[in-house]
Amino acid sequence: MTKKELLEFIASSGLPGAVKGYFSRSVALRTPSGLRTALKKDPPAFIGNIGRLLADGAAALGCADGEALFVTGFNPNDLAPERFWSALAELRAVLFLAREGFSGLTLLRQSGGTGADISGQRGDGVYVFEVRCLRAGRAAGPLAYLAGGPAAPGRPPAAAVEYLRLKYDKKIRQVNSSRKKTGHKYGGVILALDPAGLSGGPAPAALKELAAALHLAKNSPPCTHVCLLAGTAGAVFPDWPR
Repeated sequence: MTKKELLEFIASSGLPGAVKGYFSRSVALRTPSGLRTALKKDPPAFIGNIGRLLADGAAALGCADGEALFVTGFNPNDLAPERFWSALAELRAVLFLAREGFSGLTLLRQSGGTGADISGQRGDGVYVFEVRCLRAGRAAGPLAYLAGGPAAPGRPPAAAVEYLRLKYDKKIRQVNSSRKKTGHKYGGVILALDPAGLSGGPAPAALKELAAALHLAKNSPPCTHVCLLAGTAGAVFPDWPR
């Protein structure tokens, strides 16, 4: 597609107006952009995937489709590509938690980046979670083995665990800060790879093995969960309390 054709395709899509505007501005940028690359690679598939993710996220959060992306705090005037992927990662995390039986899921407004991203209830416990987006291009080295899908090896490579440990360490501080402020016992870090993907991806068993290895590397902190997401797949370690 030419730039003109792509802009016309975006304009005619069923995406919310503010999202269309953001995509159009991203396409017009002259600087390299992962979003623009994804749009140009397969516009119908990518826009269809985003539309479904927004609709599903809105249903889980109890808001309109057009609001789902923006309740994360996403600013459509901020064209920094990492912010868009981070917003998608938060929606992906909400959908995973909803599938895991959480209710009352809420995206939290932060002050100075010192609190958690999501709160929700499961059973008698209220949990707080911090989300970190892992872009596929940056994680391709240490997490490349996950591309093997169901055939991925059972023992995660040390490089993969170390890569995630560094990401975990940056986020667990905010989880612990929220737990201290709110008095909630449970919490976790959600690491989301390829949040725009809606098909394929590694087997949940491979994700769980990696999440377990990371949890062990952090000395198995009590009442703290590691959630690892890749596209539509997801896993948690340890299992939620019954």
